[in-house]
Amino acid sequence: MPEAKSLPSSTLEPSQAFAEMAMIRVGAEPFDAVLQQVAGLVKRTIPGVDEASVTLVENQQPRTAASTGPLAVDLDERQYQAGYGPCLDASLSGQTILVDSHDKHSVYPFFTDACRRSGVRYVLSSGLPTAPGLTGGLNLYANSEQPITAEAIELAQAFPAARLRQPPTPRCTTAPLST
Repeated sequence: MPEAKSLPSSTLEPSQAFAEMAMIRVGAEPFDAVLQQVAGLVKRTIPGVDEASVTLVENQQPRTAASTGPLAVDLDERQYQAGYGPCLDASLSGQTILVDSHDKHSVYPFFTDACRRSGVRYVLSSGLPTAPGLTGGLNLYANSEQPITAEAIELAQAFPAARLRQPPTPRCTTAPLST
């Protein structure tokens, strides 16, 4: 995993963040570095997010490919060790999962305990579109007692859907056959 970089603490408007994402050229730099940029943009854009990470699962082996800080990595790794948790479930299902660490009936009791001990109140994990054999999840960690808003959830779901600009693809120059 690339080293978590200290990112500017200023917040971005979603339009600014998506404009910056549009400038990221997938393939022009290592994929983990691209994901690191995305994690930083997410943290600076989505209200209430204190840390963000990206989980990738390849050949059933999860790893944190990008993170804005050690707390996110620690909580991600607790899930990997247990073999389940919101980021793994979101990664596998492609769904969005919101966890309140104070929920006494959570389906992730080991994880909510770890979150409470770490000062994290809410976790939002959203599945990422990936390639065959590879799944992924965007993980957001919030320390605030304020619930994660519907707007924040929508933004978290929009980040994976935002198109990262690909290198130009050669176009076919032959004319289609007519019958």
